[in-house]
Amino acid sequence: MQLLQKCYNMAERGTPLAIKSAVCLDHLKGFFYVEAFRDSHVMEAVRGLRTIFPSKGARLVPLKERPAAVTVNRAAKAAIERDSWVRVRGGLYKDDLAKVVDVDFAGGR
Repeated sequence: MQLLQKCYNMAERGTPLAIKSAVCLDHLKGFFYVEAFRDSHVMEAVRGLRTIFPSKGARLVPLKERPAAVTVNRAAKAAIERDSWVRVRGGLYKDDLAKVVDVDFAGGR
């Protein structure tokens, strides 16, 4: 959230951050990925964020490991439980975030 707020603030000032995207995955605790053309763009984006320690340096993910780093874990996808968070895949609320209140195992919903 800090990176998103910094992105908004910098764009408002007329000097937008030179990053393309950022993602934090549940199965990779303690890491987040920032997509940019240069590592200096990543370091500029995370400079000043309280929860990031840039002294450890940004490391490029090797090309062979990039798809695996952001792939959805299929086993976790199948394990929908009550009170978990899900993404709606179709209909009026497509792509919205939702909290599971009940699971219908017979209907697969």
